[in-house]
Amino acid sequence: MPGDQLDVHSAGQQRPDERVYDDGRMRRLRVERMLQGYSPSAVAAARTVRVISRFTEHEITDTSVTIRSAQIVNAFKRNDFLTFGANLTHTIVFDDEGPDKISLKVVRLIDSEDAVSASGYLL
Repeated sequence: MPGDQLDVHSAGQQRPDERVYDDGRMRRLRVERMLQGYSPSAVAAARTVRVISRFTEHEITDTSVTIRSAQIVNAFKRNDFLTFGANLTHTIVFDDEGPDKISLKVVRLIDSEDAVSASGYLL
């Protein structure tokens, strides 16, 4: 086998489709990312400021409401500022027996032709 196989479960609980493959090359790249500060675990989380505005009702029913809005996120990490603009859609479901819940959140980045790495936690 070209790579080493890591068991991600306790003995006897692993299914064939739940294996993680690793090899020397992948380990070297992971160490390099960590030493350079590009591994998420190697640096502190970004400090962020969010501005959300332009709330509009898209759909209202007896059991839910769908709202659209705009969001600007400014993040500071690794001595660098990043700014993300996005259009948001939230669907909130009403619950008579407990708190209302967000059942859907869609984030559509504005002017995003390239991949935006490690930004999911920001949005």
